[in-house]
Amino acid sequence: MKIESVRVIEGKLLLEGEDRELYLRDGIYRRDDGETITIRGHRVINVLTVPDLNKASKKQLEDYIDDLKQQLSTVGDDAQLANIDLQNMLQKQQQTLQTLSSVSKALHDTALAVVRKIG
Repeated sequence: MKIESVRVIEGKLLLEGEDRELYLRDGIYRRDDGETITIRGHRVINVLTVPDLNKASKKQLEDYIDDLKQQLSTVGDDAQLANIDLQNMLQKQQQTLQTLSSVSKALHDTALAVVRKIG
């Protein structure tokens, strides 16, 4: 898809092309100028500009390091949320298996009762 324009709508990065539109998927994207954009839940979470190490001041480098530390701290939060989501999915799967097992047992008991009445 050839991208014709990029717009931010309600915090989401929308790519418009010749034949369709789509929101940028989750991930970290790096532009040619070194700027990185972090997308989560199709929303722009962070824009980080990498300073030119040969020309950057000490303050710019310190700010860059602080931004990296902030991004690193949010990774742990995201991992915890993903772990909770995984636990919820496993719990739902266990409930589904338990329900299927109960239905299977009920069908077996019913079939057994029918066979006993016939015999």
